[in-house]
Amino acid sequence: MKLDQAVVTRLRQPMGKTWNYIGSDAMEFCTSNAEAIEMCIDAGRLETCGNDKEASQLISELCKEHTYPKVLKFLSKNFRFV
Repeated sequence: MKLDQAVVTRLRQPMGKTWNYIGSDAMEFCTSNAEAIEMCIDAGRLETCGNDKEASQLISELCKEHTYPKVLKFLSKNFRFV
């Protein structure tokens, strides 16, 4: 799977929902947007906070294919939380 606009579109709702759920608490720990993205995608938060198991699985698959740092960089460019 490519890191493209289709991924951004698919993740827009669960990422936003997750950040809305954790953002007020996580903001004090995030000094960069990449850290905010990391807070959203780590520890199964897309599933538990964003209520989207498939989005969580998608992140896992993307990380296996492209590596975690590359996925994090891609998401950081396409989602702005901090």
